[in-house]
Amino acid sequence: MIIKDFVVDKDTDILALTETWLPPSGNDLIIGDLCPTGYSFLHTPRHGSIGGGVGLLFKESLNIKRNVQEVFRSFEYLDSSFLNFLHIRIIVVYRPPPSSANSLTSTLFFEEFSSFLEGIIVSHGQLLIAGDFNFHLDNPNDPLTKRFVDLLASFDLKQYISGSTHASGHTLDLIITRSEENIVNHYNIFDPLISDHSVVHLQLLIRKPKFVKKHLLLRNLRAVNIHKFKTDVLNSFLLKNFTTMDLVSLVNEYDCLHTILDNHAPIKSREITLRPKAPWYTNEINDKKRIRRQLERKWHKTRTNADWNRYKQQCYAVNKLIDSSKSAYYTDLINNGSSDQKTLFKTVSNLLHTNTIIRYPSSPDPMSLANSFSDFFTQKIVKIRGDIEDELLSKNIENPIPDADSCPYEFHTFREVGKDEVLHLIQRIATKSCSLDPLPVVMLNHCFKDILPVVARIINLSLESGTMPDSLKIAVVQPLLKKYNLSYEEFCSFRPISNLKFVSKSIEKAVAVQLTDYLTENYLHEKFQSAYKPCHSTATALLRVQNDILQALDNGDSVILVLLDLSAAFDTVDHSMLLTRLSKRFGIRGRVLDWLTSYLTSRKLFIRVEGTDSLLSDLDCGVPQGSVL
Repeated sequence: MIIKDFVVDKDTDILALTETWLPPSGNDLIIGDLCPTGYSFLHTPRHGSIGGGVGLLFKESLNIKRNVQEVFRSFEYLDSSFLNFLHIRIIVVYRPPPSSANSLTSTLFFEEFSSFLEGIIVSHGQLLIAGDFNFHLDNPNDPLTKRFVDLLASFDLKQYISGSTHASGHTLDLIITRSEENIVNHYNIFDPLISDHSVVHLQLLIRKPKFVKKHLLLRNLRAVNIHKFKTDVLNSFLLKNFTTMDLVSLVNEYDCLHTILDNHAPIKSREITLRPKAPWYTNEINDKKRIRRQLERKWHKTRTNADWNRYKQQCYAVNKLIDSSKSAYYTDLINNGSSDQKTLFKTVSNLLHTNTIIRYPSSPDPMSLANSFSDFFTQKIVKIRGDIEDELLSKNIENPIPDADSCPYEFHTFREVGKDEVLHLIQRIATKSCSLDPLPVVMLNHCFKDILPVVARIINLSLESGTMPDSLKIAVVQPLLKKYNLSYEEFCSFRPISNLKFVSKSIEKAVAVQLTDYLTENYLHEKFQSAYKPCHSTATALLRVQNDILQALDNGDSVILVLLDLSAAFDTVDHSMLLTRLSKRFGIRGRVLDWLTSYLTSRKLFIRVEGTDSLLSDLDCGVPQGSVL
């Protein structure tokens, strides 16, 4: 919290940190508290033990990217590149002091750092190395200092810092560039009492970055007159004629409801600047900071112990006030919002930083990025399926799935779904809006009782005819990072999550309920399946596995556990194999099989990234992740 306030207070563009003490994983909360709005953080943790680690906090508009790194024993570092106005390679270094505990030596450091410099000295762009090297450069007679200075000179590197950077009075924190590069305008050293190291404040000869701007397309739904909106919906062509329409016409007319919303809340474009914000910041904090600055200036002028102590006490008072103010702010929010689950969830999400900023691979523009994602996901499936086919051919396997015994039961016709059941089904569907829906959930809720008969008719016409309209088989896909610690520069770090129309999910839910009832009543569920099965979960799977292992051990048997992770399992499902298996193994026939065939075939999707859509792609295999079925 103190570092975050320092960055905002000084309008810092880049902050290099050493000894971050961040673990390799499970640090989202710490990093979230560290980053002001509009900033990003990269770090290299120490592996194998606590302590150490280096990081770089920077404005997102600087477009700083991590470079591929080697691993050295004697020092830790973060290698990054700044690619906006100039190409600058920024490297943050921390050299732990050698000791018997870490088995490090100065000789090892000079060998490894010399090898490291050989690799980076010829790199493209300007070079800036910053960090804590733990050499006393204030003592030119120290043998290690001499050796380090000679090493820098041999690579024609310049070290800028002179003066104490540590509470002990030594110069430990250094700034290094190539001798011919004049990237550093000037620097000063001051102690904000954040740690036992002072801040080395640089002014670089590059253009100061602006905060990131974001373009939004918004509707002012709060300004909508709900009574007039509902009246227009009731008077629409859809509500007056839905009982006489066929399925396709009904779905198309339902999609036209967006024209009513456009009249009441037209889409408007707005540009916002992502600036650091602290809603708990008070006038009292501002006043305390003003006093702190006055005391700091006075101490710089007099350099007396008395003025230093007064300045130090004021720093502690400001830091304590910031912490207590933030705590009081969120305590008040939680207490006042305890009866409002939405507000409470949002507050907790902000505190835990679960609403992380989505980042994607570098690309010249959003359209190119969206199409690149589309091509990657498509080619990934093509490659996996091709590899499977090649494997089967090489082993002369013609039928990879043995023929199952014919099912003695049949499910060939869906029953009609009443309006009350439709209402119950829809209440069990997640109320997340899809951008393809004509009405967002918040507006749909205002007139849902009026639209319910329309939705019920669409569902029943779909089940009765055994078809799923093509317009309901289009998915908007958002790439999501598989794990928070994966590189967002790699397409393989993302998985495609489909978002489907509300009506599509409503039909799917009606089908899913009837299919599940049929499987349950006739004991057709897979015996050992825990996923996508009522009253089952990962917990039941773990309990079963644990019980089987314990029983085997009690019987004196050996246990071997084989775990299989299928790559893109949902996306590579073969439609013909699935339909054949449903027919033979589970007795799915008639209109039910027709509907499932229609549901799986002629599906399309497009990728949406930063509000920009890719070209439509055909989905020839697989089932959409994010769907009900």
